Amino acid sequence: MDQRKQASLDESKLLPHSRAFLAEFLQWKPEWKHYCSMEETPQGWLLVVNIPSPVVDSECEIVVFFANGDDDISLGLGSWHCHGDVSFHVSELEFREVTVLEAIKLMVKGDLVGISSIPTDNPFWSLMYYNRWNLENELTDEYSTGTIMIHSWDGTKDRKVTISDLESLNRGH
Repeated sequence: MDQRKQASLDESKLLPHSRAFLAEFLQWKPEWKHYCSMEETPQGWLLVVNIPSPVVDSECEIVVFFANGDDDISLGLGSWHCHGDVSFHVSELEFREVTVLEAIKLMVKGDLVGISSIPTDNPFWSLMYYNRWNLENELTDEYSTGTIMIHSWDGTKDRKVTISDLESLNRGH
């Protein structure tokens, strides 16, 4: 695999889609400019954003990169990633698709979290909109182990959850 040259951010060198995303990102969080850098590809310079979790030991770094050229934006949270817009269920009847920037905002708020089954040999996470319906759906899925680990960017929602945890919530405990 080829090693891409990394460099400090120089907005004037970025390709158009990278530059456009950077402008939107910095309009939202100008104080996070120091999380931005760039990498050189045969097409030119592409934006890379690495937003570390505020939790020291967290695996929940948010990463934005352009995978196959300047128009293929990708987003990662821990071991989960996608290319293009982000899709998720909010409820049984509501499915949402949001831009990468909107997804980052939801991750920072704690509304989008990574989940993994416990125990499992699969190191990869899924992405979940954090609410009771999705927790119950994940825990009762036919392939579920009955225990999931929630991974939130800021660590506030990190915990193991079982179906009995949800049942105790129903009983008011």
